[in-house]
Amino acid sequence: DLGILSYFPQIWGSDNTDAICREVIQNGYSYGYPPETIGAHVSVCPNHQTSRETPLETRFAVAAFGSFGYECNLCNMRPDEIDQIAKQVKIYKGICEKLAFGRFYRGKSFDDGSICEWTLVSRDGEHAMGMVLQELAQANKNYHCYHAVGLNEDMKYHFTNIFAGENAEIIELNEEIEVVTGDDSELDISDVREHLNLDKYDNYNSR
Repeated sequence: DLGILSYFPQIWGSDNTDAICREVIQNGYSYGYPPETIGAHVSVCPNHQTSRETPLETRFAVAAFGSFGYECNLCNMRPDEIDQIAKQVKIYKGICEKLAFGRFYRGKSFDDGSICEWTLVSRDGEHAMGMVLQELAQANKNYHCYHAVGLNEDMKYHFTNIFAGENAEIIELNEEIEVVTGDDSELDISDVREHLNLDKYDNYNSR
């Protein structure tokens, strides 16, 4: 009911807070609702709905594309997880300042395969946030190139990896590299690739 936004600034998308399921849920909602109106939380693992184990970084990355929050008992979390949450909150506050009420662009989704791409661009086009999410680790797969959508082709952008965990490699983590947009607003640089190193996995849980 789109009319609900006449009375409330925010809606709760689903009781299912599993990050992988949330890709499908939030991707669907985005056809009718802007991201800032969709409640999206980082919850505990194993997830109470699916029993799936998902890294904290992944849960944060998905929830950051909505009305972000946590629903965790901090007393039950490890010290390193508490430290991660503190860093994530700081990152999200920085994102909000630049990207609040920005334009949301859908790329690939799990309907097309095991990869999801989201991009959020500030209204002035100066800042953007992108996410590549892989549903399941798969053997013998090629590198995946992130296709940025909605960027201003007259601008130059610096790419900084802020979400990737220990199992992702994008050049060197947190290193800034200058990129320019090319045809169809894709990043015109061949070595900006995100991939999962299966040698580092203990299992094939969702990443």
